[in-house]
Amino acid sequence: SEYDVKYSKEECRKLLKLPLKDPIILYLGSLGIHKGPQILIKSLPNILKSHPNTKIVFVGDGKIRNDLEKLSENLGIENSITFCGFIGGYKKNCYYKSSDVFCLPSFVEGYPMVLLEASAFNLPSVVSDIKPNQAIIKDKFNGLLFKCGDPDDLANKIDLLLTDHELKNT
Repeated sequence: SEYDVKYSKEECRKLLKLPLKDPIILYLGSLGIHKGPQILIKSLPNILKSHPNTKIVFVGDGKIRNDLEKLSENLGIENSITFCGFIGGYKKNCYYKSSDVFCLPSFVEGYPMVLLEASAFNLPSVVSDIKPNQAIIKDKFNGLLFKCGDPDDLANKIDLLLTDHELKNT
């Protein structure tokens, strides 16, 4: 299928020049306010308290990329965040394969295809509890829901996934 990546997780990380051992949270989509990438960034200082080597990788581009870069600098976490810009095709699949958690913090969604793509790579998802996301992610079954717009709740849920390996393999 189009989701067959012949590389291992480690090989994908080497290929993409990502750290081999650090937990990686993937955001894939356009960088717009309604998609909530700013919520994910605001959650990171809390995540770093218990998982200090965690990295967020943003794959996608959009109007608020500069604002997001400034926000991560203001929070002093710019070294834990990578902005990759838009990436498609096979390389995009390598990002899925190299990640530990997929995050979709959106306020508004149509039909979030990225959640189906993430699940094709057995990537646990943490998503905002809006209706379109709940159509695909059932809490504690194939991912976790967090309170839309709440970076503290998002941090708790990601922390849970990075800590609880049984939950991670749901």
